[in-house]
Parts: sequence; C-alpha cells; structure tokens
Amino acid sequence: VVVKFGAQLGKTEVGLNWIGYVMAHAPGPMLVVVPTLEVRKRWKGQRLDPLLSETPVLRDLLGSRRTRDAAHSEDMIDFPGGVLVLGGANSPASLASMPIRYVLCDEVDRFPWEVGQEGDPLGLIDERTKAFVRRKVLLVSTPTVAGASRIEAEYEASDQREYHVPCPHCGEYQVLRWQHDDGRFGLSVLPVGNRAVYVCAECGAHIEEHHKTQMLARGKWVPKYPGRPVHGYTLSGLYSPLGMGFDWGQIWAQWESAQGDTSKLKRFYNTTLGEVWREQGESLESVSLLSMRREFPAALQPLAR
Repeated sequence: VVVKFGAQLGKTEVGLNWIGYVMAHAPGPMLVVVPTLEVRKRWKGQRLDPLLSETPVLRDLLGSRRTRDAAHSEDMIDFPGGVLVLGGANSPASLASMPIRYVLCDEVDRFPWEVGQEGDPLGLIDERTKAFVRRKVLLVSTPTVAGASRIEAEYEASDQREYHVPCPHCGEYQVLRWQHDDGRFGLSVLPVGNRAVYVCAECGAHIEEHHKTQMLARGKWVPKYPGRPVHGYTLSGLYSPLGMGFDWGQIWAQWESAQGDTSKLKRFYNTTLGEVWREQGESLESVSLLSMRREFPAALQPLAR
C-alpha cells in the first residue's frame, strides 16, 4: 500500500493505527523503518510510545513487558504472538536477518539510495518479507523531486487512487486540484472579504470552505487503474479538515509568498500539495547534445595515461 500525502494529513497516523491493529488482532513479526537511526529515537518517543501507553487495549496487552531494559526497548518491542522491530534505513543491521511479515516505511523519500555495500534499502526490506505468502508493506511519504522520488515512483506503479468529493452546488464528483486541466486555479480569492473559495471544475460555482466537512464525508476513493494489485493513495492540503492543517486562505497566502523563491515553491508543492517538484527550465535531448560535438587539435587534448 502506497500513501503519497502532503504534510500533516495523517499519513503517519495511518501507519500507527496499523501497528496497533497488528498487535491486537493479527500478531506477527513487524518492522518499522524510518530514514535514520537518529530519527528512530525521536519517532519512537513522539509517535509510538504514546500509542502504546495511551491506548487501553495495547497497554493491557503489553503489561509488564514495557518495563524491560531501555536498550532492548529502543529497537524491539515484544508482544503476544509477535515482535515490533524499529530500524533506520541508513543501517544495514536494521534491515538484515529475521523474516518479517509486516513492514511500515515512514518518509521513504528521505531514505538513502544505498545502505553501505548492501544496495537499495527497499530491496533489502523486500527480501525480508519473502518468507510470508500473506505479507503487507506500507510505504508513506511526502514526495520530493520528480525523477528522484521513491514515493512518486511507487504511486505511479499502483492503482493510483484519488479522493473524489461532490460539489455542493451541482453534485459533480471531482478531485480537488490546485489547477484544473484547463489551467484555471482551483482556488480563487474573492475581492469581497478577501476570502479563498474553491472553483468547481464542472459548474464554476464558488465552494466555501465550510462546505468541505460534508464534502469529505461523502467522498470516495477512485482508482485510475483498478486492476493493479498495489493500492496507492494521494492527497493534498486542499483536503485538510477544518481545524487541521492549513485552511484555503492560508494555502493561497503560501502560494503568493513563494513567488520568485524556488526553495519556497518546492516546499509548497512537496508538503502542501503532496506533489513532486519539477525543476524549471529546458532540458537538452541526447541527439541535440551529440550534435554539439566539435573537433579539437591534438595539442589541446589531454595526454592519455
């Protein structure tokens, strides 16, 4: 399962809830991989420990097991019928040895492309799951740069599900997009009150943000390629529920603030829209590059050694 979301849209919470489900209902060996061992310590303290201590069924399930020595609990937690191993994508030891049935990879676009002499960490993780016919791997991340984004490549290979919501005016189901196919902006700022609204791609009506709660409740995931075995989900900050993340006015203000600043624009596309950043400018075709070859006198050529 692939989850390509913008920032602060609940993608890590999806993984945490899955961890809780596995521990309580489908126990087995499980591996959680974050970008580095340093991130692992913070991830465990800020995300995992509250889940285990504040969820009654998990707290009762673990019982006295949570009192074991700190070194053991830093990278491994035993639970009835299984074990939860915490690793870093930069550590070959974290990705080796024991077979694993369930894997959660958080922020895979921050994973290194090579782990020591072992190669691609996702390849190593895949090897560890082959012992189980009924295995499951969950990859979650905000995307980065086009052509170098793991989560984008994985999503492109999936059934590519998008969340369709109905327009409160015409009822037409559609994906909330930053720009419509005809180039119009999805968001628009009205001169009266300077408030941001969403422009329906079908009827052109202005959708107020207070409509979003009902729209989200009536929404549905629609796959672009329903026959593919991997489920992929993508979501932008335009879907942020009221009271969470940025509202539409703040998103538009971010866009305006980023104009003329490439680093801000890149962050806006990656974290707010949940889209890869495509470098601006023209690229040379290989044929064009070859046509620029020139002959140089032998005296100007470097000596062969």
